[in-house]
Amino acid sequence: VWGTQNVAYSLRVRRGACPGAREDCSGRGTCDATVGLCTCQAGATGADCANEAGELVLGTAVTQPPREAYTADIYSLSGLTDMSLTVALQLNVSFTSMRPLPTWVSARPSLLVSPMAEGAALPDLTPDSAAYKLFLPEVNATYQLVLDFAQVGSGYLAVALWNPLSAPYHLGYTITPSLVGRCLDDCSGPHGTCGSNGRCTCLPNWAGASCSVDLASLGNATEVCVPGSRLPMRKDELHATCWEPCNADTGSFDPSSCADWTCDALGPEGKPQRRAGAASACVTDLCWPGGGAVTLPDESGSFVCDRACVCPEDGSACALDAGCTANSTRCLNGLILAKGADGSEQCVQGQSGACEEGSLRLAIPLLGGAAYAVCVCQPLPTNQVVSEVKEGTSCEYTSPSAAEAAAEGGAVPATGGGAGLVVCLAGYQVEGAHEDALVLSDGRTLTSGGKCQVIVIPKRGTSAGGVAFWCFFSILLAAVTVVGGRHGLEWYEARRWDLGEESSGWTGYVRLGVDRLLQRRQVASSDSNNERW
Repeated sequence: VWGTQNVAYSLRVRRGACPGAREDCSGRGTCDATVGLCTCQAGATGADCANEAGELVLGTAVTQPPREAYTADIYSLSGLTDMSLTVALQLNVSFTSMRPLPTWVSARPSLLVSPMAEGAALPDLTPDSAAYKLFLPEVNATYQLVLDFAQVGSGYLAVALWNPLSAPYHLGYTITPSLVGRCLDDCSGPHGTCGSNGRCTCLPNWAGASCSVDLASLGNATEVCVPGSRLPMRKDELHATCWEPCNADTGSFDPSSCADWTCDALGPEGKPQRRAGAASACVTDLCWPGGGAVTLPDESGSFVCDRACVCPEDGSACALDAGCTANSTRCLNGLILAKGADGSEQCVQGQSGACEEGSLRLAIPLLGGAAYAVCVCQPLPTNQVVSEVKEGTSCEYTSPSAAEAAAEGGAVPATGGGAGLVVCLAGYQVEGAHEDALVLSDGRTLTSGGKCQVIVIPKRGTSAGGVAFWCFFSILLAAVTVVGGRHGLEWYEARRWDLGEESSGWTGYVRLGVDRLLQRRQVASSDSNNERW
């Protein structure tokens, strides 16, 4: 029980159809008694629906009165995409108890926080799985957890109040999220106040980015800065922060320039961004320079190729190159790779239809299978060779036809323009195919032609030799049974004669064994005396 001293507890067990401390589903859901599961109502979560689920709003406190039997109330928090280096998220949290907690109970609630994706379901946060944890040691004391924009991640958080004292103690809590400014040097303490935008509002007689300049010592100056200092100015529309430099001539910050430019981690579309070189702008890269080339199809759908990620020297967004890398083009839809006049690779249509030699295309269905057309390439006559095509060949598919197959009894020709490759379904086999019937331009050969026939498994009969063997075996078995039975009966009668009246008990077997042993010893002794004489 998280204590440091001995303590006695009484265990209360409630028998119900579904989980719940005092009633099924804690009175906050519907119980399915057939499977013992709860369907929680809106605003409730957990196996027993005892936990609270909701949404936190910046600047608005969420307060729960003390109650028992809950382990983790969880909330979602959004609206954090405009955070920057000078703006942080602050979570103020405190907890209350219906009665004082004993000093020997060391367990206390904790605030748990973890980044989450936009629109994702609330996770089950525990002290082991949470990214950030804040332990709350004292009742009615307010604690703060401050996260900068890098820790917030995508701008969506899951926030939970973890309660290890779910029973018998009644605990309540208050959580207030807000955005706070992170000003330079905290505005020099009492010389100014830090605004929510991260900029100092100085008190009279004080100036500068951190309110560190004493105006009284500088005469009538109203806005001064120390040379080399910078003033962070939030640029919400650009999702960045401009650091205005101190103009030594005017003694004030120059709003027309930026000595430095800091981009938010995420851009307007929630995507990572960076500074565009030395410019006062932020860009989102469309590719990763270290990720290697990306294979993409052309807009025309005629080919695919590898495109490299190119990053301009001026620091603008990295994007995929419009051209293909060398020797990476692969044609689609049966087109043939060609060389243009400028040496570039292109995909063009061949002289007599284009296809990749040896490739197959479904032609006609057959009983128990199908016939496929085969792409066969033939050399073109010299006067027909296309100059752009790498190889002077004409490739086209054969043309198996249903009419020709029907005329041949369902068989596809093995040669000629109507030749095809026959592929059969399970339970069928190719019959009448001709090996090496189709010859490709590189010398390879294919088996073609034929039709699909049902696989017939022949029935196995019994030969004359087998019949004779089984007849002989049966006769032999009968003879052994008769002869063995006779000898068995004779042995049984002899045993009963030797045992006499004790044949019905186990002692008769022992006596018979002892008598036989004595007889053998007597015979052995008699033989020994005969030899002595």
